[in-house]
Amino acid sequence: MHGRHKKSVDPILIAKAVGKLHEITAGYKPDYCAARDTYDQKSCWRNAILNSRKIKSKPEAKQRLEWLKSELRKLQLPVDLPKGVCHCDTHPSNFLYINGKLVAVLDFDDASYVYLLYDIANMIYFWAWPDKAIIKFDKAKKLLEEYSKYRKLTSPEKEYLYDMLKMVIFMSIGWFIHANDYNNEQRKIEYLNSISRKDFYNRIFT
Repeated sequence: MHGRHKKSVDPILIAKAVGKLHEITAGYKPDYCAARDTYDQKSCWRNAILNSRKIKSKPEAKQRLEWLKSELRKLQLPVDLPKGVCHCDTHPSNFLYINGKLVAVLDFDDASYVYLLYDIANMIYFWAWPDKAIIKFDKAKKLLEEYSKYRKLTSPEKEYLYDMLKMVIFMSIGWFIHANDYNNEQRKIEYLNSISRKDFYNRIFT
């Protein structure tokens, strides 16, 4: 593919790309979607159990798993949220640019038939939440405003975006529960717990 990665990018370009993708894939269910990851509580827990074996301290592994199980139980995700094919990894490294224009979206190996909201939450995670800081709600609002030009969020999607953002973080924890970044991901969950679903909604949608 032609193009280059860029360190500094207007996130609106990403929201536009994700919105256009969902405009095409919303409602589409591939024949072999059951072979792909489901990006839900079961998937997270399965990965966490597997990767916790890499933790040298058994008490530490047990503590991390117990915390994760407790937090997963708090999630509220209706089963009837809109689904479609999602990219599932909107990390900055997966986009190429030429002269400031986004020309390619890469790395569809994580793509799956899941809640469209997962991509949206994933986009906020990577583009409106600096790694060691807190959510930049002004950026999150702009991302959603741009995305909505291509596909409008349903009322339930707006209500449960808070939970889906947690799900994105939990998936990261499931994959890397043994790694050094676990504490930072745990911090992000505790930050979301501190502001509540209602406060999160008000900061983004009102």
